[in-house]
Amino acid sequence: MANAGGWLAVLGGLIILISGLMLFAAPTSIPSLYTSYVAGSAGAGLAVISGLLVLVGGWMASKSGSSTGAVLVVLFSLIAFAVGGGWVIGSILGLIGGIWGFMKK
Repeated sequence: MANAGGWLAVLGGLIILISGLMLFAAPTSIPSLYTSYVAGSAGAGLAVISGLLVLVGGWMASKSGSSTGAVLVVLFSLIAFAVGGGWVIGSILGLIGGIWGFMKK
């Protein structure tokens, strides 16, 4: 069962990572939004870092059933949820996968 939770977290991490990268790319295509880009780039960077760490934690939880991976997933899914990474569904998938990783037998 821990493997399924890990792969669910990997899927959530991918969604968070993609949305974070899109937060970087979208405002640069419209010059008038440059000010909001500078202000929002910290949040986008945090979303990208959170997505990568959720992805790594999910991989750790799926391969070895590591509780350290589950901790990474839960912690950084909550951070991604706070900055809006993953269109909310990525963070929810990460949280479910991380909690499921804790409930391994």
